[in-house]
Amino acid sequence: MFTPRVAVIGASLIGCAAARAARRAGCETILIESRQRLGHDMTATAHEWLENSTGEITVQLGALSRSLLTEQLELGTRVLFNTAAAGILLAGDRAAGVVIADPYGMHRVDADLVIDCENTLLSVCPSGEAEYAYNCVINNVHPLLQSAVEAPPELGLSDVIRFHSGVRPNSVVMEIRLHRRACEKDILNPGRVLPAAQRAAEAAFVWLKETEPALAEASLHGFLHAELTVLTKPTPAAAFAGYIPAASAEKWSAFSLRNTAEDLSEQIRGVLRDLTPAGEPDYILTRTARIPLSACKTSADARVTFRDEFAPAALQIPAEYIPCREEVDVTVAGMGTSGIQALQALADSGIRTAGVELCAQPGGTMNLGMVMGYYHGYREGRNAVVDRNIRSVMDKIGGTPNCAGTVVYAQMLSPIEEHFYFNTLVCGAVRDGRNVRSILCCDAGGLFRIDTKIIVDATGDGVAAMLAGASYTYGDERDGNAQTYSQWGETLWKGKNFKERRHHGDHDVIDIDSFEDYLRGMYLAQSDNSDLWYSPLLTVRESRRITGDYILTMDDVWDERIFDDTVAVALTPCDSHGKASCIYMDMGVGSMGRELRTRIPYRCYVAAELDNMLVTAKAFSATREANSLARMNADLRNAGYAVGLAAAQAILDGCTLREVNVRAVQEELIRQGCLPDWSFEAMPIPDADTLLENAASGSAEALLRLYRAEDAQTKAKIAQLYRDQPENALAIRLAAWHGDADAIHAAAAHLAQLTDTDGGLYSSQNLVRQYTAILQRSENVSAEMLSPVIRHACAGGGVEYTPEHSYYGTIYGQERVDCWKIKHFTFLYLLAGAVERHADPALAAEMDTLLDRPYIGGYGLHGGKSPDSPFHCHGVPPFFCALMEVRLAAAAARCGSEKGRELLCTYAEDDRAVLRNFARAELSGSPLADICLR
Repeated sequence: MFTPRVAVIGASLIGCAAARAARRAGCETILIESRQRLGHDMTATAHEWLENSTGEITVQLGALSRSLLTEQLELGTRVLFNTAAAGILLAGDRAAGVVIADPYGMHRVDADLVIDCENTLLSVCPSGEAEYAYNCVINNVHPLLQSAVEAPPELGLSDVIRFHSGVRPNSVVMEIRLHRRACEKDILNPGRVLPAAQRAAEAAFVWLKETEPALAEASLHGFLHAELTVLTKPTPAAAFAGYIPAASAEKWSAFSLRNTAEDLSEQIRGVLRDLTPAGEPDYILTRTARIPLSACKTSADARVTFRDEFAPAALQIPAEYIPCREEVDVTVAGMGTSGIQALQALADSGIRTAGVELCAQPGGTMNLGMVMGYYHGYREGRNAVVDRNIRSVMDKIGGTPNCAGTVVYAQMLSPIEEHFYFNTLVCGAVRDGRNVRSILCCDAGGLFRIDTKIIVDATGDGVAAMLAGASYTYGDERDGNAQTYSQWGETLWKGKNFKERRHHGDHDVIDIDSFEDYLRGMYLAQSDNSDLWYSPLLTVRESRRITGDYILTMDDVWDERIFDDTVAVALTPCDSHGKASCIYMDMGVGSMGRELRTRIPYRCYVAAELDNMLVTAKAFSATREANSLARMNADLRNAGYAVGLAAAQAILDGCTLREVNVRAVQEELIRQGCLPDWSFEAMPIPDADTLLENAASGSAEALLRLYRAEDAQTKAKIAQLYRDQPENALAIRLAAWHGDADAIHAAAAHLAQLTDTDGGLYSSQNLVRQYTAILQRSENVSAEMLSPVIRHACAGGGVEYTPEHSYYGTIYGQERVDCWKIKHFTFLYLLAGAVERHADPALAAEMDTLLDRPYIGGYGLHGGKSPDSPFHCHGVPPFFCALMEVRLAAAAARCGSEKGRELLCTYAEDDRAVLRNFARAELSGSPLADICLR
């Protein structure tokens, strides 16, 4: 029986209605949306109202977007966020699918019917004047505010300023309209006009505060999430076989939306009655070309292969078929915390620059991600400049630092705003040997390229570098775990600080190299988010780490290593929202409880395999822990500016990126305050006697240096200490760590004693962890040494909430389910590593018993349904509990345990890609499974 596949372009309200109609008609349905939320014609534009016969009805945009997504997922629609239509597949003269651009490149999605609810991909754009609408939320409004105010000519607005009831008490939505001379590029990518609209809205608000008594105490809030609406619509392409251009509703009323949706449903049902399977595609239809599919390269792509066999083929379209929109010296991909500063440095240097941004506005995590300020990092340099400007704007318009930041960025970058591309995906690169000569992008008008001499990848996920073929790593090399992600939301009430807010996220861990898992993260982040409004992007704390000319390590950080080419610094304690990859972190000595001074050399920002690409933001070249130390917004700002300066220097001097005069860049960074004096000042390292004395007094820093010691003198001092004091716990740990066989046996005996003592296991956590790490690391550890430890190992309870604690007692502290909130996590994780390395059939039965103990098992998630377990986050068992369980299962299986193997088989079907991939690697004997923890 023929089951039609329907592809719907654009998840507007009508797009969602089209997908609903197709799915209810029994079609396999794919909904393609470039943003990360549905109903974008309302939810992305601060359009908080619908008209009815008597007035207006307020709409909570968070609830609208979430309910639309819930409905589509319950219907079985496949919703592809961060995905844009790049062209229509043709079989002869009939539509046969869609070419999509997504975070992994371009892919082919075959379909029997294409419903275009954006009407921009093949449309004809008018020339001349275009009209735009822009909405922003105003708080603290007096109830007597009139519904419209005549705008004075000096504001440059084309109509009256309208006010609509807002959702919050005493709030309104201010709607302004403006005319501009427009070209096709402006209508297809209205984000180019957005900064001008924001400046107009700011000026209108300031004028209103001075002239309207009802707004005298008001504050401007809505810059944070409002896109621009183009009221001058392109002329849609005519329908043809297999292709329906769907009209949007004429009025923003529930009645007209319902009628339009019903008309569309009837049209779809009529088309489906006569629909036959589409043939094999032979062309791609874009705005500018009809491209033979035979001229393109197709290949399988595991990153976009879904478990239900949905696997769009990767597609490479020759550059000559892709129109060039601009030729510039430098292209900055990603206009978030780092990208904005890179653009500022390039603009200051007078360099021809283009900026490409996935979201509708600049700002990234700091603004759109709703991360309120920053809690660590080096705060001088560019931070001081931007923060001062933000305070100035807040004094004028009120609002939050995020909203004021949007205004500041619009002011900063106004000289080059005509070269910005918002709501635009980076979807490929054109390489010429080691050079990337073009970056491929897709917006509402389809596929285009920007020809460039240098690319700055500031996407945060290293997307541009990855698509250009640069090497990278992601997550832990052994089990793939990464830091949690979040998607913050706003609430109706105002709290004293972020800790009192309900919707923060920290939902789970995703595999960024799996589109299916990336989408799962988006779905989960929205499933229990705010009714009022939530962030327009998923905030990922850990990204790909692009391999650079130098890889920064924790040894560099701990030793406060000085580099001749230092261009950025970080100043933060270890703040990993997840399981570390570094054994010293597991032992409780790696973070040392203080802010760590990190110097980052220029070489970390130069992509190793490419000659004209710099990578900044979170994707710079470093190990997991070293990278996480420099992910704070404050440090990313200064790093972005440094990278922008280096790119400008290369253009001005006509040299390659590796030939840049780094000293000249450093001098400018020093002048701007981005590099403090300590950037080039080495810290003295205490001698062995002092380290031993400090370690005995409880210094984690001294203990770390002793564990890491490589010199013969320090090792000799440690050996002598153990000979003199063989019962001293410090001497035992240090000597065992450095390989003394007697000390290793003593460490095992002490650990067995602690696990056998009621309460001792979790009252001496760091000591227990260090002993366990020694057993994992050391050679010649026997089953007899591990057996008593396993026998008495247990959980310390479930996920630990401590209401009396000032942090854990907050809503934020209770919603986060990081591994450090699971008392037994690190010990059992290290124990799994020790058993795994020293696997012995004699341990199988005891591992089975351990897996059956309370709070240690039952955290799998299969087919969207989780078994009963003590704690869940938004209906999903805590990831780190599951990670602990699957690692224990792997260790048990290596000892020959059938129960461990059965658990691995269960996790091999888990919905969470990180856990699924680990279990499958273990079961298959993959080389990944042979990487031992260090």
